[in-house]
Amino acid sequence: MVKYLKEPLVHFLAGAMLIFAYFWAFGPSNDPLSYEITIGASDIDRITADSIRTSNRLPTHEEVSALIDQAVKEEIYYREALRLGLDDGDAVIRRRLANKMRSLNSAEIGTLNDAQLQRFLEDNKTKYSYETRYAFDHIYIGRNTSPNQHKEWLKGLRDGNLNVDSIKAPLSIEDKQPLSDESMIIRRFGSSFTDALAGLKMNIWSGPIESGFGQHFVYIRERQNITPKLNDIRQRLSNDWRAAQILKQENKLFDNLSKDYQISIAPIK
Repeated sequence: MVKYLKEPLVHFLAGAMLIFAYFWAFGPSNDPLSYEITIGASDIDRITADSIRTSNRLPTHEEVSALIDQAVKEEIYYREALRLGLDDGDAVIRRRLANKMRSLNSAEIGTLNDAQLQRFLEDNKTKYSYETRYAFDHIYIGRNTSPNQHKEWLKGLRDGNLNVDSIKAPLSIEDKQPLSDESMIIRRFGSSFTDALAGLKMNIWSGPIESGFGQHFVYIRERQNITPKLNDIRQRLSNDWRAAQILKQENKLFDNLSKDYQISIAPIK
């Protein structure tokens, strides 16, 4: 027995046990699964420093606040994952455990049938509009005109007392454009002109806006948003619906879990 006590390995193991016992008795917490979460000043400094390293700039107060919220979420998911034993035999880092907790309910999400997909498409027409069609009038005024002239001419157009021929410059494209899709308008006037149409009001002279030729005053007579058919975007619809359901379930899960936690966050400097 005395012989074994002299072995270096025994001394090493004894020392390790003493260190372990000390931290168990005097460490910050005997319960790693406490329901109390404290984000101290040093934690906020670390979060801020991590943000600076990744973005190469000082984060705003709102960005730091958002990062703190993310840290609290991650801590809650991490502890709940430990309570469920998701870390058993798995040498993964804390964030992966939190992600496991997030994904528990997503496996229960099914798929939509055609009727449900069509309804989802109808409820989100604006998001899935392929492109917009426009019918409009335009007055081409060339390139060498001043902002003061633009202001005066636009007022005259809206009041109806301006002689259009007095400001109009020669251009081979017709003044009245029929209802056309965006791709056709791009071919006639260019992409910057077409993009600008989306910000113009209906039934009133606006502008001038720039085309590949120069500047134009524009009067939009009609605007139509074209919604694609279900078969054209079936996969995109399914993916978007599933992502929305996952986010909804995750928010519900977090709300339910976070009720049991007392969260304390130090003031942000």
